[in-house]
Amino acid sequence: MKIFKKGVSVRIGLLSIVVGLSLTLLSLPSLANVCQTKLKPLEGEWEDHREDEFIIQYAIAGKHALQETQDTAASGLPDVIADAATQLVAMREMLKLLGFQQPLESPRYLTQGASHILVRFREMEKSNGRAFDEVRRLPSGECVLIIEVTSRYRSGNFTPAHELFHQIQNGYTTFKQPWFY
Repeated sequence: MKIFKKGVSVRIGLLSIVVGLSLTLLSLPSLANVCQTKLKPLEGEWEDHREDEFIIQYAIAGKHALQETQDTAASGLPDVIADAATQLVAMREMLKLLGFQQPLESPRYLTQGASHILVRFREMEKSNGRAFDEVRRLPSGECVLIIEVTSRYRSGNFTPAHELFHQIQNGYTTFKQPWFY
């Protein structure tokens, strides 16, 4: 039994496609939200070490050079960088077990296209670290959240883990109130 004529069926089919596409486009993040601002480069030659979602940048020479460059494991990676990478992964796993939303999985950063967390060791006079809540684009095109750690960092200091927790807080809210942050 046919309820609709052929022309009506075609129109309903086309209308369904148009509505479906419209809903799909509306649910996609706006290109205005995707990271457009480039990360400002720092002077010097930088090394990258990648560990899961973390991109760890450090310098061996120049203004932002690590003060501790010893590589006791002869791995080609300074001990302080290996320590920071281990700390970041361990903190991420602990916070996952406790039920915290990871920053790169938060709606706030998903809509901005963040795919990695850049941990940059640099010269900092007045603090040991800081976590930024803006997403920036690397020259490679990757969109990153940024953590900065002092180049004076020494193994055993928990600054990388502490700053990662601030990134988790940033994923929940745009407000930086002292009682929360």
